[in-house]
Amino acid sequence: MDSFVPAYLWSNRIDLSIGIIHAYQRSMACKILIVEDNFEVRELMVLVLRRAGYDVAEAATGLAAIDQTRATRPDLIIMDLGLPGITGDEATARLKADPSTKDIPVIVNTAFHKTSSLVERAMAVGAAEILHKPTSLKTLQEVVRRYSDYTLNPNLQPNCRQLLRLSCERVGHARPAK
Repeated sequence: MDSFVPAYLWSNRIDLSIGIIHAYQRSMACKILIVEDNFEVRELMVLVLRRAGYDVAEAATGLAAIDQTRATRPDLIIMDLGLPGITGDEATARLKADPSTKDIPVIVNTAFHKTSSLVERAMAVGAAEILHKPTSLKTLQEVVRRYSDYTLNPNLQPNCRQLLRLSCERVGHARPAK
């Protein structure tokens, strides 16, 4: 017969299980490529996202973004439009035309007005979302979290579910629903 576990211990064990899941999620952090020519803006975004547990790479030009995307296969790209060399909308167009990178979401982060031809073209070629500068760090984190939640790493959700199931079984609780 199962032993009785007081409610306060049960909730602490579930909290521990959830903590383990969050730690596991961070270890499986999605890779984000920040493409921004302004060094200070890029470094701030990189710092905030790394502290949030993401694996972050950076590029300062559109061509560097294309090369790095092909080499590292990030899960998400945050792209400025006003880049030296080729613009962000052109880099987005090239990434969306390439079968190996077309499924990577590109979030545009720009100071251009929403009716600008660069913004309209970025959306037309497949940008997932447009953020307008100045973008608050809270907004940046919310958008990244929305795109990185389970959809970008298909192995993450089943593994987290399995970890929660095992944790619940160890403390004598029913399995969570599948």
